[in-house]
Parts: sequence; structure tokens; C-alpha cells
Amino acid sequence: YEPINEIITPNKINVLGMSMGDITNSQEETVVAYKQNDRLLMFNLAGQELWSGNERHGGNMLFYNGPQQDTGDVENRLYFPMRTRVLQRQGKSCEVIAVKNHDLTGMKLKYRSFDEAHIESLTWTGLGLAANWKTRKINGQVRDFDLGDFDNDGTLELVVVVIQKEGAIAFSTPKTALIAYDIRS
Repeated sequence: YEPINEIITPNKINVLGMSMGDITNSQEETVVAYKQNDRLLMFNLAGQELWSGNERHGGNMLFYNGPQQDTGDVENRLYFPMRTRVLQRQGKSCEVIAVKNHDLTGMKLKYRSFDEAHIESLTWTGLGLAANWKTRKINGQVRDFDLGDFDNDGTLELVVVVIQKEGAIAFSTPKTALIAYDIRS
């Protein structure tokens, strides 16, 4: 393997969950990723910020323990970002697909608890990313998603893994679901 063009990423983003494509419909690759506060950030390959979102997207329960911030801290949970996907359909504007998990506490606590979610398609308006379409409300939390031909019919589907019950409490049973949505052209 030999490296090609380096992508300069802004500080404080995690490359996990990062996606690339012609998001601005300008024949140039751009990148969308999550900042540490679960807000989307879009930048060009030189690292120049093109847009920063105000709304929270993502929201993952998967974390790793970072270095302790205070001597009284037991752990410092650093959450992995959710996946994003860039969808380019022939003759249409490029779309960014992202999850919006709703936190019961409004992200006010160090610990997260998600009760519902939906998935959004965002398109570039020239000023920023704006909602194009969204799925209906999903009870539970979206753990992951991807785009693919789930049912082998030659068309893309949005395939979503939903955790309805974690099963983290004694005597509780975990419950998950797999949902596939048709993505129409």
C-alpha cells in the first residue's frame, strides 16, 4: 500500500464515522464527520471548515475510557461517533445519511440513555446541510445502519439495527430488531 493525498482533518474529530463524497455538488470531494459533541461538521480535503451543524445527530452507546479529567472521576467515557453515509444517486443531489438518537436526559449527564431515534437524509443548500427526508420515529436506539441491496432486488435499501431493550439490568431480556427501508430514486 502506498499513501495518496492526505486529508487534513480539523482538531477534535474522530475519523470513525467519517464519510466522503461530492456533498456540495461541485465536482469536489468533501468530508462529513462528527465533532465530539455529536454535531456534524463538513470540511474540504484541505481541512477548511465548510459548515458546522447546530443540532445533535448520532448518539452512540459504545465508548472507551479516556484519561481521567479530575482526581474524583471513576471513568471518563469517550463515545465513539455513529456512522454517516454519503449517497450519490444518478441525476440527483448528493445526500448525507445520519442517525438522530434522542437522549432522555438531553445529553446533560455523562451517561447516555436513548429512547427513540430516526434517520435523516441531509442535502447541501449552498449555506449548509438541511433535512431532505427522514424515517418515522423508531422506538429504541439505532446502533448502526448501512446502505446496500438487502433483499437482492437490484435497488438500495437502508438497513438499520435497533436496540429496543439493552438487557443491562438483571433479569431483563435484550431485544433487537433489523429494519430495511426502500430508498426510492
